[in-house]
Amino acid sequence: NTTTRDRVIRRELLVQEGQVFNSRMWDISILRLNQLNYFDALKPEDDTERKLDTKNGTVDLTVKVKEKGKNSIGLTGGVSGLEGSFIGLNYETNNFLGLGETLQVQGNVGSLSRVLLFGFTEPYMFDRPLTMGFTVYSRRFDFNQARQASINAGQNLNLPQSVLNQLLNYNQSSTGFTASSSYLLGHSFKRVGLTYTLDNTTINTFSDASRNLFQTLNFRSISGPDALKGIVTSSVTPSFGFSTIDSPVRPHRGKSLFISNEIAGLGGNVKFYRPLVAFTEWKPLYHQNTLGIRLQGSFINGFGGSE
Repeated sequence: NTTTRDRVIRRELLVQEGQVFNSRMWDISILRLNQLNYFDALKPEDDTERKLDTKNGTVDLTVKVKEKGKNSIGLTGGVSGLEGSFIGLNYETNNFLGLGETLQVQGNVGSLSRVLLFGFTEPYMFDRPLTMGFTVYSRRFDFNQARQASINAGQNLNLPQSVLNQLLNYNQSSTGFTASSSYLLGHSFKRVGLTYTLDNTTINTFSDASRNLFQTLNFRSISGPDALKGIVTSSVTPSFGFSTIDSPVRPHRGKSLFISNEIAGLGGNVKFYRPLVAFTEWKPLYHQNTLGIRLQGSFINGFGGSE
């Protein structure tokens, strides 16, 4: 490990110097190291050594790790009938400066859409199994029927203003942040968490048809608060989960369960609750093939007259 600090590795090991050796705890430690995705996949029989000293009743343990690329840099671009032309750059690392921290930066800019995002996660706050992180973002999407018609026709349509006012032309912009924390329960793979989200979404209209549409929706009270004045969502999400999946990128075995319930209404102008349950299981088959199964269920419902 030339980059990863020793303590980042040692804090995942459940067997410490001077303790009574426990083979089950040692196997779990190797699984925890694999779940980090900092190193090439560790195999207990190949990448660990046990030297027994029967005379003194001790055992020396050695873990051989090989670091792999921790940085991911991507350049994206294309043309879409829905989002127009766009280009984007993203950077992500799951082991920032060898401290096990996660850093994410994303920027997409296009003729119809824009996404800016920055996130950071500290997995061991105060040297305890307390994970804390945050994400801030800004998104915008333009919906323009006249431009869509020009794209579909393959030429620039010079429509009169009277016609443009009868077509939908608006954009939706969202800004907000999330703050999350989770705590690992003992030496298990179980984790409890809490996430807070604040989002402000606003509609800006550029035609009479768009303005009439959203004013009518607000007048009929079928879409909650007035989108033209902003929909502010303030929610908290308690969660519980566990995962014994051996790798986040190329899993071969293990299972995970995640349960959460997002509740909005602590501030903002909308109220809803959204429970979610997700289950995943991986089973190795012949050679290097693996069977993956994922089941997810969720629903959303408003309350208090502010759906």
